[in-house]
Amino acid sequence: MAKKSQTSTTTATEHTFATGAKRSVIMPRYDLLPQTFLKRTSARFEMGLKYGENNYKRGLPFDDTFNHIIDHLYAYKERRKEILIRIEQGESLSLAGEMKRLETDGDDLAGAAWGLAAIMYLEQIGKLS
Repeated sequence: MAKKSQTSTTTATEHTFATGAKRSVIMPRYDLLPQTFLKRTSARFEMGLKYGENNYKRGLPFDDTFNHIIDHLYAYKERRKEILIRIEQGESLSLAGEMKRLETDGDDLAGAAWGLAAIMYLEQIGKLS
């Protein structure tokens, strides 16, 4: 069933613009990725430039990469827990503000996201050992 608007029609496979031009529907929907995810993960990729551009594309061992992901997730969990304890103890802190500060002071979620992206890429090209 097609969705109709004032300017265009879209089916499951084709988009027809008001001008009559047609184009296939883009899948997947990249526009659904949160901008903060893209910015923070991109910044993490940029940090890797110290090893050379696209160094990870040469191949990485799965176990090492997976362990780094887990390490980043536990580090994030511990830092978040510490902030919540400080708030419970009466410190005048904002959880959102403190977590935002962590983005620039070692972004562990972006580190985990980088590892997942690297694993997915290396898996796709057959260079994940």
